[in-house]
Amino acid sequence: ARDTVETAVHLERTLDTDLTRALSGRVPAAVHGTAHDVLVTATVLAFARWRQERGDRVGDDVIAVESDGREEGVVPGAELASTIGRFTSWYPVAPDLPGSPGAQGAEARRALMAVKEHLRETPDRGIGHGLLHHLDDPVGPSVPPRSSSRTVAPPLPSRTRAGCSPANRCRHRPPRCSSRWRSPPPRPRAPTDPG
Repeated sequence: ARDTVETAVHLERTLDTDLTRALSGRVPAAVHGTAHDVLVTATVLAFARWRQERGDRVGDDVIAVESDGREEGVVPGAELASTIGRFTSWYPVAPDLPGSPGAQGAEARRALMAVKEHLRETPDRGIGHGLLHHLDDPVGPSVPPRSSSRTVAPPLPSRTRAGCSPANRCRHRPPRCSSRWRSPPPRPRAPTDPG
């Protein structure tokens, strides 16, 4: 069978300092975007190029994007700076790419702009995506089912630590807790619980 766990290949690349600085600073700044926009664009282009090289249809792929879910703007007045941990969420993105998967120069810039705008159109960076499938009939059926012709890539981790770097340390540190964390007591089992 094709595209199974047994045929999976892992590819890892280490980027030099100059390229890393460009991808995380100069490139996003040139389009008023973020490093996240650049990483998602690179993934979308790489996935499309891989599909093209295999002779597969290109253009209607879905990439699963992972987010830390720490979106203060979702709840007015929320302030997450004094909290720790992640509220991981993932959401699908399927941007229409102008040009070819092997985009370079101006064509790559157009692809980056298309992905950036697509990401901006995703409400609350996708934090509520999983809820859509649990809504009542008036709204739930309006959510289109995922097409079986689309391919979902493995989730793309987009784990950036905003405000933290070796140079400036963390701007917001969690408050010290005076008590130790303990797990809650086990819940009593229901009489019908076989386990």
